Amino acid sequence: MIKKKKYFIGIGLAILIIFGIYKINIFLDRIENSDPEYNTIYAQNFNEELFQNRLIGKSKNEIIEIIGNPLSKTKLKYFDAILYTNFKDSVYLKENSISVRLKGYSENVKYTFISFDSIGNVQNVMIRGYTENEEELKKSTKSEIFEKFGKPQKQMLCNCKCMVYSYSEIKEGGYSGKHPIINIRNLVFDKKNKLIKVIKKVGSTYSKYDEICSNE
Repeated sequence: MIKKKKYFIGIGLAILIIFGIYKINIFLDRIENSDPEYNTIYAQNFNEELFQNRLIGKSKNEIIEIIGNPLSKTKLKYFDAILYTNFKDSVYLKENSISVRLKGYSENVKYTFISFDSIGNVQNVMIRGYTENEEELKKSTKSEIFEKFGKPQKQMLCNCKCMVYSYSEIKEGGYSGKHPIINIRNLVFDKKNKLIKVIKKVGSTYSKYDEICSNE
């Protein structure tokens, strides 16, 4: 009887150990590899089957009647910016913003952010770690900046002046993988409020508009 009891206890412990190893492997895999579906939240009533190119040409009101309201709406204005940095993979340009995104944090990160108006004059300058004078740079043109400093590490140009409805976002809290990779579901509307582009792809939240804005 005692041997039988020990046998079942041993079986139970073995099952717990195997289950624990399984859970640890899942945890480690999520740390190493991105799972877009796990990382993504969708708008209420979102339907993947309805999110198709056949929606192109419909108005905003028609779209909402068909697939519901988005999680967010972003109006993309004219935006032309460049970035010089010593950590290309750690600093990102942000659409419609005179700031940058930092992936992680390092005191050694340096960057010079410069944005331009539609005729190439400098609008905004932000410098961290470099010695350039902001006021002097603001007197320059885009061509003069390129001539003085060469090709930047990153560039972004948004000139569609369109509205973007986002039906997916990254979930709150921790995400799986080394990078914030999600299922991107965006709709792009022109000035006449007509749908001109359906975006369905897997990508980083740092470049969710790269099919709308040119992003190098």
